[in-house]
Amino acid sequence: MQQLLPLRLRIPRRPYQYRTKFRLHRRQKLPNCYFGNEPTMKSNQADQIQHEISRMEDDVKLRRLGLGLIAVFVLGGGAWAALAPLDSAALAPGTVQVTGKRKAVQHLEGGIVSEIYVTSGEAVTSGQPLLRLDAAVDRADLQIVEGRIFNTQAAVDRLEAERDGAVELQFSDYLSEAAESDERAVAAMKSETSLFVARLADLAGEESVLSTKGRGLRAVAKAKRDISESLRQEISDLEALLAEGYVDSTRLRQLKRNQSDFLGEIADLEVSLQEVELNIIQLKNRFKTEVVDELLTTYETLYDLKLSHDAVADRVNRATIRAPVDGEIIDLALNSVGAVIAPGETLMELVPDANGRFVEARVSPMDIDRVQIGQSAEVRFSVFKDAYLVSGMLTKLSADRIIDQTSDIAYYKAEIELLEDDFELLERKELVPGMPAEVVIKTGQRTMLGYIVSPLARMFSRSLTED
Repeated sequence: MQQLLPLRLRIPRRPYQYRTKFRLHRRQKLPNCYFGNEPTMKSNQADQIQHEISRMEDDVKLRRLGLGLIAVFVLGGGAWAALAPLDSAALAPGTVQVTGKRKAVQHLEGGIVSEIYVTSGEAVTSGQPLLRLDAAVDRADLQIVEGRIFNTQAAVDRLEAERDGAVELQFSDYLSEAAESDERAVAAMKSETSLFVARLADLAGEESVLSTKGRGLRAVAKAKRDISESLRQEISDLEALLAEGYVDSTRLRQLKRNQSDFLGEIADLEVSLQEVELNIIQLKNRFKTEVVDELLTTYETLYDLKLSHDAVADRVNRATIRAPVDGEIIDLALNSVGAVIAPGETLMELVPDANGRFVEARVSPMDIDRVQIGQSAEVRFSVFKDAYLVSGMLTKLSADRIIDQTSDIAYYKAEIELLEDDFELLERKELVPGMPAEVVIKTGQRTMLGYIVSPLARMFSRSLTED
């Protein structure tokens, strides 16, 4: 029968130490002396047992500490995943563009090339002549129209003077300035001055004739009034003599008939005089009416001539084709003078040398619900040795999706304006039109838990709606 341990061995009184001791006994094969039948035990064996018990207690503490640390990391990571915000973004490939894309140099009417001033690859400035077309016909038309404008403007000045009753013709500033360098304006002014004087003379002559006739009628009327007055006095004397019986009544009646005839003639003369005065007024009114009517017609003619002048002058000016912006000439299609170009034909192309640059990106339709104008973006130029990252802003977004005809891929076109402050990061690297770029459009913030749960939730939602 197995003997019990000596009483001198101090066995721990705490219950868990008993459990630990016997659990250790089950897992490890302790020497038989720990639980043997020896009547006595050496002190070093007791110390060894106590040491093993202490070591087992330390192992339990370490396990608890490890489990606690794992729990802290799991709970902390879960809280961070659920609460910590992370930036969400939409990725889009893009290319560098310049403000004002390549411009095709064309001519509206076409014509014959007279001179070519530039070559392909040459840098030009805005307004610099590129080539000139033969504009001989247009210049001839312009000279004709300008001459007609001088004549019409002079006629307008003359008619306005006649309308206002002026006795001296004053020409407009436009015609006076033109006369300083153009003989056609001088000739027009002389012609209208002569016509002005002649028309005034004709009007004055007709008015003078009527006035002379009026004066004659007044003189005849005055003479007849004098005779009528004389007859009246004679009749008065005869009536006195007839009352005393010295004269016959026949003589008195004859004088009265003569007086009545003179009074009738005087009345007729007064009517004729009024008609003459009315004719003078009508003459002046008719002259002014004709002047006003002619002036209105001349105004319309002058207006049409000015429109024609502007159109012809525009054709003459456009015969010299100029650079619309600063840039570089490419794809020059003309090689020799005398070539005939068709209306609207592309003569060359001009790549603008603009400081303003932007990135044209293609946004996926799957991201369009999160993308809107005004969002910030980051542009990465991976073609450089160092992947430069430049800040920008989304300034334009197409209203509808666009289908690439070659790849049949749908996308939304977006324009990212690069911020001037970040250009210094490029370290004077040149952004060439067409250079590829990677655009990261910041669409908001989400948590890590949202990133993980959202796809699972969508998949679960779709699975519930499948047949």
